[in-house]
Amino acid sequence: METYMNQNDLAMRFGLSFEEMDKILIEHGLKSGELATQKAIDDGYAYISSMNSSKPFYHWNTLKISQLNGGKLLDEISLYTKKVTLVS
Repeated sequence: METYMNQNDLAMRFGLSFEEMDKILIEHGLKSGELATQKAIDDGYAYISSMNSSKPFYHWNTLKISQLNGGKLLDEISLYTKKVTLVS
C-alpha cells in the first residue's frame, strides 16, 4: 500500500467518492474548503507538494487516514459497502 496519495486515489482506496472522502476529512478537522488544515499538516495526515500551478496539491497519509475514529474508519466503510450491496 502506498503511504501517501492524492485525495482522488485515497477515496478510491477506501471505496468512496471524492465527496464522501472530503466530508470525512472536513469532519475530522483535516480539511477546510479545498485546503488541508494546519492540523492535518502538523499531525502528518497530509503534506503539500508544489505542482506547476500556484494552487497547492496535497498528498494524504493513507495509514493515518485509515486510523481515524480510533481505527474504525475502515470498519465504517466496510459496513457502508455492505449496506449498499444489500440495497442494490
